Amino acid sequence: MTTWTIRTETDDLESAREMVEDQRNRGYSAWIEDEDGQRVDEEPFKKSGRSLYQIVMGIIIWGTAIAATLGGLYLAVFYLVIRWRYESLRQDRLYAAHCLLLSYHRCCADCS
Repeated sequence: MTTWTIRTETDDLESAREMVEDQRNRGYSAWIEDEDGQRVDEEPFKKSGRSLYQIVMGIIIWGTAIAATLGGLYLAVFYLVIRWRYESLRQDRLYAAHCLLLSYHRCCADCS
């Protein structure tokens, strides 16, 4: 298997850390070297325990979960409102049919 080497140069340590972290998230073996070609220990330079990739993915996951929850609640309320409206219309129609039949026979005081 052929091994490929990719090198890039930057003066910005944060940019270098983000590029290395992105390559690691994709499954590659990546590291930071100094000007002499020596591998740099990254632990002292870490500001937080999470990379930009992890922060963005967390926002996407939480945003999706919140949107799905709100969408589910909306659909549940929509279903209940439609069902309530349908039941009330159905009862009104049944009552109207009842009144129509009973008024024909004149046997119901409410329908007259």
